[in-house]
Amino acid sequence: MSECWAAYYGDALVLNDQEFEEFCRVYAKTNNIEPDALFEKLNVREFDFVQSKLPDKTFHITDILSDDCDGKCLIPFYWKGRPNVPDNNNGYIKRFFWREHDCYAVFADHNRYSVTDFSKQAYPSYEDFVQEFKDKLEKYLPDHFDWDSHLGCFSYAAYA
Repeated sequence: MSECWAAYYGDALVLNDQEFEEFCRVYAKTNNIEPDALFEKLNVREFDFVQSKLPDKTFHITDILSDDCDGKCLIPFYWKGRPNVPDNNNGYIKRFFWREHDCYAVFADHNRYSVTDFSKQAYPSYEDFVQEFKDKLEKYLPDHFDWDSHLGCFSYAAYA
C-alpha cells in the first residue's frame, strides 16, 4: 500500500475553527437542533446542511484538518474592496495560510477550471459567485461577515 500526498484545489469559502464553531451554533439554533448533539454527531463531510435562502437545497462542508492536511492556502479574489492582484509596490497578493490549524471549506457548485469554461462561464460575475455562497450560508454567519476575505481560490494537500 502506498502513501502519498494528494493536491486539492477549487473556488471556495473558507472558515477558521472559531468561525466554524459559531456557524454551527447559529445553524443548530436556526434549525432547531440541539447544539451539543450537532457537535457530537457531526461528521462534517457527510452532513447535509440546509441552505440559508433555499431551504429545499443542501450544501456540504469539507473539514481540512491539520492532522492529515498541509499547505492550506486561500487567495481571495477581492481584498478590501479591490481585486486581489499584484500591485506596483511589492508584487504580492493577499494570501491566508493555515498550517497548524483546522479550516472548513464550502466549495463552489461550478468548476471554473475545466474545458467547459471555453463554451460557458461558470459565473457571469463575481457578484453571482458571492450570491451562491450567500444563498447557502448568509443567515448562519454574522451580519458583518467579510465575504471577500473568505472567498477565493483554495488549495491544500491531504495525506492519502
